[in-house]
Amino acid sequence: GPSLAAKMSPKISMVCLPSSKAAPLVIFDVKAMIYDLLSDLELTKHQNMIFNQEGNNPFHVGDDDSFGDFETSTYYTQTMKALNINTRQEVLCPLVLYIDEIKLDSFGKLGLEPVVMSLMIYNRSTRNLSKAWRVIGYMPNFGSMFGSKSYSADQKAEDYHFCMSKIIDGIRGIQQNRNGYSWTFSLTANNGDTTTHERKMFFPLAYIIGDAKGNDLLCGRYGSHHGTRCIRRDCDALTEHCDD
Repeated sequence: GPSLAAKMSPKISMVCLPSSKAAPLVIFDVKAMIYDLLSDLELTKHQNMIFNQEGNNPFHVGDDDSFGDFETSTYYTQTMKALNINTRQEVLCPLVLYIDEIKLDSFGKLGLEPVVMSLMIYNRSTRNLSKAWRVIGYMPNFGSMFGSKSYSADQKAEDYHFCMSKIIDGIRGIQQNRNGYSWTFSLTANNGDTTTHERKMFFPLAYIIGDAKGNDLLCGRYGSHHGTRCIRRDCDALTEHCDD
């Protein structure tokens, strides 16, 4: 209702960047966005999630020798063991972020870079839906605000990481709660019967989806199209052999 709408509204503030410049930063409440996703019964239903039914436990994660959806990944299975997750009482709900800039003008100078989040308890077909994602912040457009002549690549990288840190502060806050967050799932079976299941939820940050340019900036690499030995970071094919 109104209280959730107020929590989900964007918060805009001017931040002082490491480069000594100031920029407006738009941030959303991560807790409110997670609450909104889990509350959507069209999203949070058993057929949309990665779990298997075992008896009266709809959150069972079965052992599988082959990779399928996210619950079969090495990350998920090892994190389940590391946190000693008991699926009859707890649910491991990793977060995934997607970051990619879109250009708003024909010259590629004006861009919009939202940071969006989804829950990895949803299966792949559900994660492919736009309604399964929520915006948690917008990166400032440093290029259009500060230009390029007096604004170095080092300054942009430092300012970018500073703003990203502010945007994911909400995720850090959630992770500081070692006891998890209580949630009551309301699940409807194929026969129409509805059952409720109380679980403690944990929200580690699993991974970030992005393109090569954005990922270079995230991991502290310089983007360059000149004099590069290979065609991309994850391939050892030499640029000089690309016409073969």
